[in-house]
Amino acid sequence: MDIFIEQIVKKEKTLRDTITKVIIILCAFLIPMIFVLVGFIITPYFIFLGLCALIVTIYVAYLLISGLKLEYEYSISDGYLIIDKIIAKRKRKRFLKVDIKIFEEFFPVNSRDDNYGKIRKSYFAGMTDFGDDVYAARFRKEPYGNCMLFFSPNEKFLKVMRPYLKREIVTELLKAEREHQVTDNETTN
Repeated sequence: MDIFIEQIVKKEKTLRDTITKVIIILCAFLIPMIFVLVGFIITPYFIFLGLCALIVTIYVAYLLISGLKLEYEYSISDGYLIIDKIIAKRKRKRFLKVDIKIFEEFFPVNSRDDNYGKIRKSYFAGMTDFGDDVYAARFRKEPYGNCMLFFSPNEKFLKVMRPYLKREIVTELLKAEREHQVTDNETTN
């Protein structure tokens, strides 16, 4: 029986995104201003170039800023986890396709404090990079070797993934869920 499920996750804005936006906006206005200033000093032809540069830089700034709006679409099909990156709801790229059966580890990020060992390539496809809802999966992928995926599946998505995971991983996940429920009950009492 083939199971297919999808989930779309919107990436939350970070301080890095805000700083990037500010830098883009500053560049969008500084570059044309330089042309205008040079036009007053050297020749008025540069003033015209400055106005043209203003139009072009505003358009490029719009494309760059809207390109910071990311969504990830997770889907499971035939035992493969497929993650597509959706940029500003206008462009879709295949981000990762991996067989769930080759996951060597799969765990909630907040359940571990240790380092993840030697990781050659990391894939970040979650709402946040590290948070309460972020899970990590370690696997081997050619040509990189050890890879780590950080993503934010919901409970329904996790239930569909379980049959494809190794038995030891499912046991660890269930144990982590029980510990999380016990700590939640203790904090509410």
